[in-house]
Amino acid sequence: MSRIADRRHDRRRPSRIFSPSDARRQPISAPDDPSRGILRTEVSRSLARAIAIVFVGAIAAIPMVQAAVELARDGRIQAFDVFRGVPTRSHLSRFERELTQRSMARRTVQPELQAGLTGYLGFGTTRAIPGLDGWLFFRPGIDWVAGPGLLDPFWQARHAREMAEAGLVRPAPDPLAAILAYHDDCRRAGVRLVVVPVPDKVSLEAHRLSHRFDAMGPYKPPTNVDYQKFVDKLRLSGVDVLDPTPEMIDPRGPDRFLKHDSHWTPEWMGEVARTVADHLKTVLPAIPGEARLWRVEPTPASRLGDVAQMLQLGDDQTLYPPQTVTIDRVIDAATGRPFRPVEGASIVLLGDSFSNIYSTPDLGWGDSAGLPAQLARRLGRDIDVIARNGADAQAIWAELARRPDPLSGKVAVVWAFADRKLTRGNWGAVLVGPGRRKATDGKPGIDRHRPTMEEVTR
Repeated sequence: MSRIADRRHDRRRPSRIFSPSDARRQPISAPDDPSRGILRTEVSRSLARAIAIVFVGAIAAIPMVQAAVELARDGRIQAFDVFRGVPTRSHLSRFERELTQRSMARRTVQPELQAGLTGYLGFGTTRAIPGLDGWLFFRPGIDWVAGPGLLDPFWQARHAREMAEAGLVRPAPDPLAAILAYHDDCRRAGVRLVVVPVPDKVSLEAHRLSHRFDAMGPYKPPTNVDYQKFVDKLRLSGVDVLDPTPEMIDPRGPDRFLKHDSHWTPEWMGEVARTVADHLKTVLPAIPGEARLWRVEPTPASRLGDVAQMLQLGDDQTLYPPQTVTIDRVIDAATGRPFRPVEGASIVLLGDSFSNIYSTPDLGWGDSAGLPAQLARRLGRDIDVIARNGADAQAIWAELARRPDPLSGKVAVVWAFADRKLTRGNWGAVLVGPGRRKATDGKPGIDRHRPTMEEVTR
């Protein structure tokens, strides 16, 4: 019995007793100790103070140098302009934009840094995306093709929220209901609305963005997942939609877009103008107005594309040289004057920068050779034009609505716009036809009483 008791006693005793020297050699931490396994770094107070001083000094040096230069050059500090006006959203946005544009650090460092990121690593910016063989793409076009469907209610709700946060009182993200409202306005006025969605560069030059398209031979142009459904709904409701998108794209075919720009080439723009003119001649019984004979004057035009400019590489950059194209300036054969819009013409073209490129000198690609001029040449008539760069649908139609009698004497409204704008901008319909009204502030009224798309199609 004594032996058994001794064994039990032995089991209760630890097999080895740690001495204080063992603890020093192998420190033990509790299983739930949050600091277990963390390397500890000892920083002296003097070193920490030096690091803090250098860090704060580097942050303070940039605005101090900027202020000193502005005082020497302009006699004032631009940062204080924030106190020179009412702190409204527009005032603060303008102040922030001007502060960014005048930043010396940005003008000095950003071009060199961006040139290295783009030239060596192939990185673009939030707006400019490098493709293959030096091609550049506009980011919203990629978002249009690869993003959510334009008819997705969740996407429209998000877009409406973003517009409301930007200051719009009544954001309208639904292009379907707006186009149906414009169609109804024109129809009641006896005017034909022809909608021409211009496909994005990503759709027609996808083989310049990814080797996958180049390797598969002719391919169907990629577009927004809801685009065809959107077009079908418009056509079922009687809207005349003229989609110039080719059925298939051959990677070995001619370019339809400029290499470093977001807009079409003069050649493909001319093809679209001919297609629209032929369509109008088919659907309209007659086109009123004096017949006009135009002649063409081929002219070279050279410029750095707008997407390349978005990279902000500086004036001395060599990554993307200017591209030279030949535009066909449209000249009145009788007077020798270049094409100019005529407000009283029976056909009005509503457009954006796709209409203005090759039309207005401010874009740098020549003048009197864009979509309006080529359409007038193909029709043999004067045409009316309202085209604004970057303007959304509501702004374009609002400008037409400001006229005393917007559709008087018109037989057709040709509305050409970049299809990527179907998921961007405000689509609130502005009354232009019979029964239109003026708001209390004198601006054209927004139609609040149109049926929704569900009520129209159900």
